[in-house]
Amino acid sequence: YLVWLIPIFPLVGVLINGLLGPKIVKNNKSLVHWIGCGAVGLSFLLTLLLFVKLLGLPADKRLYDFTWFTWFSSGVLHVSVGYLIDPLSMFMCMFVTGVGFLIHVYSIGYMWHDESYSRFFTYLNLFMFSMITLVLADNFLLMFLGWEGVGLCSYLLISFWFTDLANAVAGKKAFVTNRVGDFFFAVGFLLLLTHLGSHGIWSLKFSDVFSHAYLLSPHLVTIICLLFFLGCTAKSAQIPLYIWLPDAMAGPTPVSALIHAATMVTAGVFLLIRFSPVLSHFGGLNTVILWVGTITAFYAGTVAIAQNDFRDRGCDVADDEVFVSDGAKCDTGNILDILGAKNKIAVSDPVYPVYVDTNVMAGHTGEANEAGAYAKLVYLPCRPSNGFIPEPPKRQVDVVYLCSPNNPTGATATREQLEAWVKYALEHKSLILFDAAYEAYITD
Repeated sequence: YLVWLIPIFPLVGVLINGLLGPKIVKNNKSLVHWIGCGAVGLSFLLTLLLFVKLLGLPADKRLYDFTWFTWFSSGVLHVSVGYLIDPLSMFMCMFVTGVGFLIHVYSIGYMWHDESYSRFFTYLNLFMFSMITLVLADNFLLMFLGWEGVGLCSYLLISFWFTDLANAVAGKKAFVTNRVGDFFFAVGFLLLLTHLGSHGIWSLKFSDVFSHAYLLSPHLVTIICLLFFLGCTAKSAQIPLYIWLPDAMAGPTPVSALIHAATMVTAGVFLLIRFSPVLSHFGGLNTVILWVGTITAFYAGTVAIAQNDFRDRGCDVADDEVFVSDGAKCDTGNILDILGAKNKIAVSDPVYPVYVDTNVMAGHTGEANEAGAYAKLVYLPCRPSNGFIPEPPKRQVDVVYLCSPNNPTGATATREQLEAWVKYALEHKSLILFDAAYEAYITD
């Protein structure tokens, strides 16, 4: 009877941090993560309690359908908010709340200096509420509510730093792509409802649908299964609706861990397993799933061969952190990848000398494209033709590169000029790159 508290705890966290977050941050910022992490931690402990209790029952008794209240009624159709406790839902809920709690804890240090600290934990808690609702739902409509909720949260979290156009576009791409998959999912369960309704079964509860699946024609079952599977390809980023996932790294690292590695992408797999009583009527879909999964895995693996993502090569740094590189670890092209973060100061000795004129990068072709993709403007105070420009510009720049005496111009900066550029970078949330010759200034 306590299962309804599992999704309610994160929802309470959403309401408190969402409505009172700015006031809490002013008075005691730590309360934000105590509320956010505490809500998910309580959900995990309650899930663990129910999981242990479920294991103590005989195998044929490990099923309980709890109806909390009637959501709405329309004629002969009655939809309730109910939760299904069985080995599948409890295992998945343990996974979601357990991993989700650890990611919430990790987010404390990672996001502590972010100006939207309370908003971040609000979104994380909202995601947990939606994912738990998806996993525990006892009917297709409530599952669809959670399904849409995690899609919304993926948009909010991927585009969390929405002032950067690239991040906003990445979030929009994820949102639109998932809406395509959601359309197929919605059409699938509506076909189930209408065709079972023609036989007098007006219900979206899993138990009612699965026990009367034999009333559906093989042709209709095939269509419904394919529609559900297409919905899963978007949520789980499989071919052909995988295109949103590569850009989803635009959000903070905890978002990637929570959404892409741990929970959201497993929602499609969960749906197929939950729907397996109907899928068993269409054995051909197993082959389709096998081929799509295999092709996606092969494609992703071959793409990974040529990737050198920052987060996989140890070059990711937190906000306001000084990053020192010897050039062999991260070349200039890779350093440009950390533009998604804010207030970063990098000390770098690149493999290739790079000179930038306005927003056109020359000297290394591959890096020019990356600069154009990530930066609104790349500004180099030291140019071969103009020499050193000591004063920071009045307009907004995303990247500032200070050359060293080793460069052909022979120009360098004084300590006062360097401090002016550092202050500019912090105030304008710009990325400032220094040659290793300036490391002594930074470490003093």
